Amino acid sequence: MQKSPINVYLEAAMMAVVAVVVSFIPIQGVGFDIALGAIPMTLIALRRGLKAGLFSGLLWGVLTIILGGASIIHPMQLFLDYPVAFFFNGFAGLVAPAFQKASLSGNTKRAGFLIIMSTLIGTTARYFWHYITGVYYWGQFAPEGWSVRFYSFVFNGGSVIVTTIVAGLVLLLLYRQSKQLFEVKN
Repeated sequence: MQKSPINVYLEAAMMAVVAVVVSFIPIQGVGFDIALGAIPMTLIALRRGLKAGLFSGLLWGVLTIILGGASIIHPMQLFLDYPVAFFFNGFAGLVAPAFQKASLSGNTKRAGFLIIMSTLIGTTARYFWHYITGVYYWGQFAPEGWSVRFYSFVFNGGSVIVTTIVAGLVLLLLYRQSKQLFEVKN
């Protein structure tokens, strides 16, 4: 799947920058947000594997802090919500070997299923950490009468669902139109 580690990490770094850029596009619903950065994160994870996905996610989180896109109420919350949570988005790469095998063999149905699974894995892994910080740090913003656990579950659960749907559909469309974006030939 990968030949030169330097090429892999340069590619992963470029995708982290793309994730930061698209993350600054303001798309929020009532009680949830859509993380458009999940699109390039899942793409690099499927294209280059778990290590590249984790590296790219970590870099995405750190760049978000450096560029002022982070919401900060506590140092531990900052650490968990950005470097840790975004790093975990890279777990989308867990299915990369199976995806590459399906894609290269022409099994587009299986490849499409694995794109959705990869998106769901990465998004859920990321939002697990957001759920934790929601309980321990953001719970003070829960509506009157809501428990902090329920508040964090609803807010972050909605974000997982919507982000997975949007990112999954965009990635499926990209795969259908430009399969070569997902495959590594070098």
